[in-house]
Amino acid sequence: MIVVNRRRGFTLVELLVVIAIIGILIGMLLPAVQQVREAAQRTQCANNLRQLSLGILNYESAHSHFPAGALTGPEDDDLGNDGWGWGAQILPFIEQANLADSLNPGISNQPGVFKDAFRGGSIVAGGETIIPTFRCPSSSLLDRVPESNDRPAGAVVSDPRPWQPGYAVTDYKGNAGPANDGVLMRLFDAIRDDDGFGVVECEFSDIPDGSSNTVLIAESSYPGRQGNDWPVWVGAMPDKSDESIFCKPGKIGFSLNGWTGSGPSEWWTAPEDDLVWSFHPGGAQFGFCDGSVHFINENLSEETYFNLGSRLDGGTIGEF
Repeated sequence: MIVVNRRRGFTLVELLVVIAIIGILIGMLLPAVQQVREAAQRTQCANNLRQLSLGILNYESAHSHFPAGALTGPEDDDLGNDGWGWGAQILPFIEQANLADSLNPGISNQPGVFKDAFRGGSIVAGGETIIPTFRCPSSSLLDRVPESNDRPAGAVVSDPRPWQPGYAVTDYKGNAGPANDGVLMRLFDAIRDDDGFGVVECEFSDIPDGSSNTVLIAESSYPGRQGNDWPVWVGAMPDKSDESIFCKPGKIGFSLNGWTGSGPSEWWTAPEDDLVWSFHPGGAQFGFCDGSVHFINENLSEETYFNLGSRLDGGTIGEF
């Protein structure tokens, strides 16, 4: 007697069940994978802020003062918003000395350097260089400022043309303070001497609140409410674009991660510019004047937020 073994295949119902099970498993694993990826990106972001903070502190050790937020003009005019930023000034202290040497016409107090280049139909050579230390891996901003912004449906944008196309982007800005009482300010806003003449950069003695209680730099991955004010590491651009390097944590009435839409990708919904603005869920990374880095929850109280942003508020710092 011949016995025929017939191998039974999957029925359509069984196949659909297997596919459904695989789909459920993928759906269960995907959030975990995303959480692991975000945790790794947040760690890298913290390392970036730590390197930048240490670079600023090494600059302070070499010059006996912090770098200016921007080496701008002494008056509140267009040149008062145009000059090399703190990011350009610390290049030699973050292993970018060659780039610092190649920047033309050189990093010094030359207000109008970016406007002059723009009038000449170009950008400052070297300003297009992408520096990974200035980029948060969770950020969805482009590596360089685009020629124009793609405006989503519903975005109210009066002038979508970026002011500094071609320059390399940063996700970190210096703390100018909620009322120009921070650490990294443009020269026009900085601390004047005892006689009210001249402008000097901030020193440790100008931080009575203490270095561990005062923000130095923070995440601000934000292209401005109009989409034309992109953050760039090289400095402050003309046309009142000092926001490209300045962050003002603690401005009264505006919270950390102050969007009104569903998240940081909806930049046009922000209630105010100069915000701490992060692509990390639930909060943002801050570098402090003592070199430490903290991830701070976006539900931070307004009072504590203000006190962290000001170097001389004299208030008691709450939990953060």
